[in-house]
Amino acid sequence: MERDLGPVLDRVGLGAVVGVGRLFMDIIRGVSDDAVIRDKYVVLIFDELDKWYRSMLNAPDNAQVGYGPIEGEVMSYAEHFENFPTMDKVQGLSVVFGFSDQGAVNVVRKYGGKGLLEGLLLWYIPKADFMDVLNEVTTKAKPSTSIDTELLWQLTGGNLRELARIVFNNDWSIEKWLRDVIIKLSGVNGVLAFLEEAGRYGLNIAEARAHGLGDAARMAFDELLSMNVFLNVYDYELRLSELPSEPWVRDVNTGNVITILPQLPAYYWVLRVMAGKRSIGVEPSDVIREITENV
Repeated sequence: MERDLGPVLDRVGLGAVVGVGRLFMDIIRGVSDDAVIRDKYVVLIFDELDKWYRSMLNAPDNAQVGYGPIEGEVMSYAEHFENFPTMDKVQGLSVVFGFSDQGAVNVVRKYGGKGLLEGLLLWYIPKADFMDVLNEVTTKAKPSTSIDTELLWQLTGGNLRELARIVFNNDWSIEKWLRDVIIKLSGVNGVLAFLEEAGRYGLNIAEARAHGLGDAARMAFDELLSMNVFLNVYDYELRLSELPSEPWVRDVNTGNVITILPQLPAYYWVLRVMAGKRSIGVEPSDVIREITENV
C-alpha cells in the first residue's frame, strides 16, 4: 500500500527540504566556478527527485512523496534563473529534473514558461537498441529457456528498469513479473474493481453517488494517472525521443499519438484483456495470449 509522505515532511520540517535545495544550488555554483568548463554549455540532470526525498527520509521505495515540496524545489530554480541570472562564468546552463510520473506534467501545466521552464518527454530506448541490449543481457545472465524477444518488447516498450526486474528479480519469468508486479502491485486491479462495483449501477451516476462511488469513471481515470499507470503526454511540447508505432502509443486508424499513454505497455495489454473478458480476473497467460495473437 502506498503511503503519502505529507505528514512526515510536516514533522521533519522545512529544514530538510531547504537542505536538499541548498545542496543542489551548491552543485550549480561549483560547476559555474569550475575553470575546466568555463565558457562551455553545461547541462545538469537531477533524476528521480522523489526518490531522493524518500532516501532522505529513510522511507520505503513505494512510499509516495507529495508533489508540494518537489514542485517547490523545481520552481526555486525557475525563479533563480528568471530573476537572478548570476551564472555568467559558463556559456550556458540548463537544469533538468527527471520524473517518471504525472508530477512533471502538473508542474509544467501549472507554471507554463515561468523561469524558462518547459516540459520534455523522454520515452524509453528504441526497439532496435532494446534488442541489442537484450542480446547482450542473455550472454551475461543466460535464461534457462528460450526468450520471446517480441513479447518482452511489447510488455516493456524499451524500459530497461523493468527488463532488469524480469531478469534479475524474477529469473526471466515473464509470468511471475506480470502477476506480482503489473497485475497485483500496479493498482490496476484495485482501480478496475472500483469501476466494476460502480458498473452495477449502469449509467445512473446519481445512484452511484448515492452509494458513495461518485463519478466513478473520472475518479478511476485520475487514479490511474496519479498512480503512474498512465501518463498524459499532451502537455509536452518537446519530445526528445520518437514514440514507437505500436497499439499502446498510436491510434490504429489514424496513426496519431494517443495523448494518454500507459507508463508501461504491459498496463495496456492487461487492461485490454480485462475489457475483452469484462472482468478484472486476469491471469498472465491471458495477457501473453492476447499479445501473441494480435501482434
